[in-house]
Amino acid sequence: MLEHVNWDKLITELALAILPVLGSWLTYLVHQAAKWIKEQGQLPILDKYLDILDQAVETTVKALMPYVNDLKEANQDGKLTAEEISEVRQEALRIVHSQLSDTAQKILKRICKDIDQTIANRLEAKLYDIKMANHKIN
Repeated sequence: MLEHVNWDKLITELALAILPVLGSWLTYLVHQAAKWIKEQGQLPILDKYLDILDQAVETTVKALMPYVNDLKEANQDGKLTAEEISEVRQEALRIVHSQLSDTAQKILKRICKDIDQTIANRLEAKLYDIKMANHKIN
């Protein structure tokens, strides 16, 4: 039975399933860290720029939803391919960056070790929130 298992596909599907959960968890940790820093009065501006980032992420997700839905509808199984997922992620990163001012990007780069990873995590967390909200409705 094990010789018929496509391990590459299984690992890829598991990774794709786990990413939104990890993204949500990392977003929660970033928010908790930001809350603690704000409470300490050390970097009150941090919260402002994280809010700006969250607004850019939310706008981006909403803007890309029709495109993603069109891609899903074009596929026989109604799901995105790995290549399409990668393409949408890159486009989302580009759109979020385009919405952030130079000042916002500089401050966020100082706050976050890897701004692209932070944006990607926030995008995944937003998608997870939308999926959970849709799941509750259905």
